[in-house]
Amino acid sequence: MLVFVGERATLGAFLGSLAARLQLPWGRRAALAAAKAGVLSAGDLRLRGAVDAMEDGFGLFDAEDRIILHNAAFMDEGSRKAFGDDVTGRKFEEIVRAFAYHDMPAAADFDREAWIAQRMERHRNPPPHPIEVKWSGGRWMRISERRTADGGYVGIWTDISALKAREAELQAAKEALERREAELVALTRELELARNAANEANRGKSQFLANMSHELRTPLNAINGFSELMLGGALGPVQPAAYRDYVAYIHESGAHLLSLINDILDLSKVEAGKMELQVEAVPAAEIAQAAIEAVRTMAAARGVALTAAIDPACPVLHADARAIRQILLNLLSNAVKFTPGGGAVTLTIAAGPAGAEIAIADTGIGMSAEELETALELYGRVDSVFVKTQAGTGLGLPLAKALVELHGGRLTLSSAKGRGTTARVSLPWFAGLPISLAGDNPA
Repeated sequence: MLVFVGERATLGAFLGSLAARLQLPWGRRAALAAAKAGVLSAGDLRLRGAVDAMEDGFGLFDAEDRIILHNAAFMDEGSRKAFGDDVTGRKFEEIVRAFAYHDMPAAADFDREAWIAQRMERHRNPPPHPIEVKWSGGRWMRISERRTADGGYVGIWTDISALKAREAELQAAKEALERREAELVALTRELELARNAANEANRGKSQFLANMSHELRTPLNAINGFSELMLGGALGPVQPAAYRDYVAYIHESGAHLLSLINDILDLSKVEAGKMELQVEAVPAAEIAQAAIEAVRTMAAARGVALTAAIDPACPVLHADARAIRQILLNLLSNAVKFTPGGGAVTLTIAAGPAGAEIAIADTGIGMSAEELETALELYGRVDSVFVKTQAGTGLGLPLAKALVELHGGRLTLSSAKGRGTTARVSLPWFAGLPISLAGDNPA
């Protein structure tokens, strides 16, 4: 590209003097002949060669607005169609008209004459900043125009198609990001509304379960209480004897229903974050023995042996007394329920460096990896012939898991089909609570 050094006035004066010597429509050969004749100096000829070598379009017009010097890059398709490859001697308006009618892309209702008038006005009074014009084929040109000292005109046409394409890409990317941002904002709003709706639904569920608890527990307490009195013969023996069996069924069913209601309510409280624990140091052996005794009758009826092994080095558990009883009861009942007659269930409690480690192992039917995942899901029941014969709602394991996690602990299951299942519970030590019954060894 040709670089001029100096003020704009100097450039204009130089180009004006050059224009004065180029009043005839010189072609390349004519320019050489003129140079030999002394019309063009060697410096002028070098300038002409530099203009021809420019990648940008270059056009120099005289005071009568006729082009006296241009290079190949100056030519647009409209000018080529109208005048061929050389427009030397043509007026600027002729070139503009050729462009407007043969090369400029426009809609059918585009007023070309109005555009020509605007373009001529910019030509007579060049703006201080370059203008950008779209040519055919999607090309964009940036046009810089200046007046010369003798009243002529010089213009440089730079192809900025690649720059415009990049700008279009950036604009498209910006618009895509803005759309994505709007989508994310809308999604966030939807999620917020959904969360609020879910919270409202949870509040409604909790209220409903609380009301249901009251409505069901009141008659159940009466059913369970009076059936227990009748079984104990408080007012005399039940006659005839068959009625005693019926009363026993009523009491057993009432106790089962009350236990189910309690499980549902406990799980609902955990889910809603409303269950509060009173963590304390509870005697491990006492809690374990109470849980074993609670399932002993069921185990005896099924022919399942129950054993417990409590490590003397772990005399206490850091837990909510009611919650740990519920955890052990749920895990033991599940183990007994799914262990055929002649099998065994073992409860072990040992001390670990970070807390108590509890394990309940059975020699039952066992589960596959897929069945293990189902067993820990809310209301999940493993689909097998043996399981279908057992009563239950699928709440026992999920509730035990939720209560363990509420303590900051972890419940895991390991199992093999036909080889039994082991449930492991890790309960952490809590700072400030004793790890011995005497209370003289704080954690």
